[in-house]
Amino acid sequence: MMDDFAYSSVTQQLGISLSPSSVMTKNTQDGMTHFLVTPEKQPNYLNWCSALPSPSSSSPSSSNHRHSLSEGRDGVVVLPSSSSSISSRIPHWQESSHSKIVSTFQQYTRHETQLCTKVNLSLAADSTSLKQHGDFIRDLRQSILVSPMLHTGGTVFRGVDLSKQEISAIEGLGHFFFPSFTSTSVSRDKCYNKDALLVIKIGHNTRFGATMTPEFSPYAQDEEEVLLSCYTAMWLEKNEKVAGKHILTLALDDYGCSLQSLSEEPKSIF
Repeated sequence: MMDDFAYSSVTQQLGISLSPSSVMTKNTQDGMTHFLVTPEKQPNYLNWCSALPSPSSSSPSSSNHRHSLSEGRDGVVVLPSSSSSISSRIPHWQESSHSKIVSTFQQYTRHETQLCTKVNLSLAADSTSLKQHGDFIRDLRQSILVSPMLHTGGTVFRGVDLSKQEISAIEGLGHFFFPSFTSTSVSRDKCYNKDALLVIKIGHNTRFGATMTPEFSPYAQDEEEVLLSCYTAMWLEKNEKVAGKHILTLALDDYGCSLQSLSEEPKSIF
C-alpha cells in the first residue's frame, strides 16, 4: 500500500504510469493505493511478459517470439502448430552462457538503478509500462527457473506493510498469485521489519525460487535472499496477529505457478 504522497513521489521519480486495475485500487477516502493479490495472471503481463525470453532486448524478432509463443500449463510456453521446425522458434537465450544469468540478476539487485522497483510496481498494477520491461521480466523469470535454490527448503520470510484491504483480498481468495517478484530471506531477523510478516513454506526442489549468491547480488551476505518469481502461486494457511503484527503463513504452490488462472484446477469431489 502507498499513501497519495508516496504514490505521486515514486511514480514521478521512476517515470512510470499506474492506472487502477483489478490488482490496484485507489481509495479516495483515505488516500491510499492498494495492491491486491489475484487468482489470474493479468492481461498486460500475459501480453508482454509471458513468452520465452527473447534472444536480446534489441532483437527485431523479439516481438515475433512474444506473439507466437504463449505461457502454457507447464509454465513455460505453448508452441504454435506450424510447418516450421520447433528448433527455429526457440530463442538463443537458452543456449547462452552463465554470464547472461549473472548479468540479469545483477541488474535486478543493484538498488541504485531502481529497476527492481520499476518492474515490481508495474507488475503489481499490471501497468502498460510492462511493455517496456517485458524482455527483462522474461529474462529474470527464466533465470530463476534455471538457477538453484541452495536453501534446503522449509521456510523463508518477508516483512511487508499490508492494508486491511490487501489482507482481506488474501483471506478472501485463500489461493492466489503475487504478481511481483518477491524478495525473501532465509533469516527472520534479516527481513524487513514491517507491520506484517509473511512466513512462506517452500519445497527444496521448487523451480520458482533462486538463492541470491554473492555472484548474483552485492547484498547476498547481508540479506540471505531467496528471490521468488513473479506470479508465484500461494496458499494461505493461517493469519494470526501477535503483538499487533499480522503473521501470515503461506505455502508456495509449484503446480499453481504454471497456470494462467487458479480456477483451472480440477474441483475436489469431496
